[in-house]
Amino acid sequence: MTYDPLLQYEQHTHTKKISVQTHILKGIKLLTIYLVLTGTIFTILMGILNFSAYSAVVTNWVNPDLLLNQQTDIEGALTNSNMAVHAAETIDSRDSLEAITQKVVLTDPDIVYARSYDSDRLLSGVSRSPS
Repeated sequence: MTYDPLLQYEQHTHTKKISVQTHILKGIKLLTIYLVLTGTIFTILMGILNFSAYSAVVTNWVNPDLLLNQQTDIEGALTNSNMAVHAAETIDSRDSLEAITQKVVLTDPDIVYARSYDSDRLLSGVSRSPS
């Protein structure tokens, strides 16, 4: 048996090319499997977490009259609601802005002329009554 260095070199180079190509193909296959798996998990989790929103959208496609009925109910509730406003006993609702300003000037004049207000300071003159 004779030793041929060129033949050995060709065989070694050829097998090396195949192994590099195989290595690249395995990397692409691994990347593809990774992307498909993570995409599937992400899609499933997003579907589970947003199920109520997706079901509302599907319900609106299937039965749009239900959405219009709910809108009418909400508008009716807002129209029929009564907002009760309770003012302090010291301020009469018929007082003008100037009269209210004069009352505030007597108790705390800095509030009238200040540009920013601290919430604790604004409520300092209001007594807490038990509900």
